[in-house]
Amino acid sequence: MGNLTVAITDMFNLLLGNANSNNDLAKKVIALESKMANIDPDPAIASDINYCYNPMTLSDVDAMIPEIDITRLVMSQVPPGYKPSFVINTDPDTLKSMGTIVKESSRDARQAFFMWSIIDTLALRLSPDVNVPYRKFYNIQNGRPVDAIPDRFRTCLAEVDNVVGWIESSVYVQRAFSTEAKALGDQIIGDLRDVYRNKFSTLDCFSSQTRAVAMEKVEAITQKVGYPTESPNVLDPVQVRDWYANLTLSSDNYFANGLANIKFGSARNWADLLKPTDKARWFMTAPTVNAYYNPSSNEIGFPAGIMQAPPFDANLPLYVSYGGFGAVAGHEITHGFDDNGRKYDKEGRYTEWWDNQTVSNYESKVQCFVDQYDNFTVAGPDRPLNVDGDLTLGENIADAGGIIAAYQAWRQREQQQESPSQLLPGLEFFTKEQMFFVSFGTSWCNKNRPEERKRGRGGSIRIRIVRTSIGSRGLRRILGTF
Repeated sequence: MGNLTVAITDMFNLLLGNANSNNDLAKKVIALESKMANIDPDPAIASDINYCYNPMTLSDVDAMIPEIDITRLVMSQVPPGYKPSFVINTDPDTLKSMGTIVKESSRDARQAFFMWSIIDTLALRLSPDVNVPYRKFYNIQNGRPVDAIPDRFRTCLAEVDNVVGWIESSVYVQRAFSTEAKALGDQIIGDLRDVYRNKFSTLDCFSSQTRAVAMEKVEAITQKVGYPTESPNVLDPVQVRDWYANLTLSSDNYFANGLANIKFGSARNWADLLKPTDKARWFMTAPTVNAYYNPSSNEIGFPAGIMQAPPFDANLPLYVSYGGFGAVAGHEITHGFDDNGRKYDKEGRYTEWWDNQTVSNYESKVQCFVDQYDNFTVAGPDRPLNVDGDLTLGENIADAGGIIAAYQAWRQREQQQESPSQLLPGLEFFTKEQMFFVSFGTSWCNKNRPEERKRGRGGSIRIRIVRTSIGSRGLRRILGTF
């Protein structure tokens, strides 16, 4: 906590003055944040949809935490004339404790917390000579040299992707993504669907009824490959222009552009409440090297950025693309049937569509994943860090299911080809089967600093789309940022 106290104090000194009292304010911020952290549920519990899906009226939420007028906060943001019939309380247990924390904290502690939240959001947009204390703390937390400054080109690329990502996507697709690449991506996903249909037709842990509904869910998955053709169509200049019609950017003010983007994104998100859910919208820009499964719409998305060498190349033997991209695609499909994805039906509705015996069989089988990963360790900055098998269960199921399905899909496609795939020149000492797994192994190969491994251990990425959500972390964002 010492480094953080120094960072907060020094940033307050730089931006607020009143140097004599800022160290005390910094300590109050840390004390308040610590109390909030202590009431958070275990990450494995917080990521479970059974815990975090709690529809409530605004008045019900107000009753849980009378110290904060939630209704007033929400109604000050929604579009005129709109009244939410309900919100989703994502942290029911911890939200109750927030009231006590707010009531027991002093006014200056709360005010300092608000100020620090704004600094924490925007500090890296300040000039390097102003954000030195914040940047040093940020670097220490990530295991970087204390005075490190990101390469300017990385900052610029991230800014373009974050602020005008659909303009960037348009250029990227035209320069780096071919119709042949899209066709191969669709083929691989189609082959994977066939594998899953066959799997579910004989899976012994599923009852006959659950087996039939599972196959229906596979059929109903919406696949998005490459780039959006609606909302907006990134290859239509008019649609892209209209998308950003309400965003005004400066050519020479990085800080102001950050504020403009926050306001633009917030206004668009709140305005969405007046419309039906836009199922054509993507959640990643085209150059993004990633993929996703969204359970509430039962869709999979694969941006053009992940459909590039080395995990994907239409000009290389199929075992390369099936081992790399195919395993990623299988991973995302498997998410529809992991520990949380299985709780959404083919329409994306949160419901229990598995019978009790199937659930019991499933939980018995996946326990081996929990036990196995609980015994894995990675090197930390001061001691080995154990993987949390419960927290990472969904990802581990998806990894295993994805690689198995991709291998079967490739073998079936290989048998259908008129001429078998050739070995890669210079790599003839590998069999095709080995090259499949080499491609898989190199897809997400990276090296993290020990500090980053420790920092990232407490959370997992999982897309959850809700119309309006209220929870302890969500409440902190409402109270602590623009």
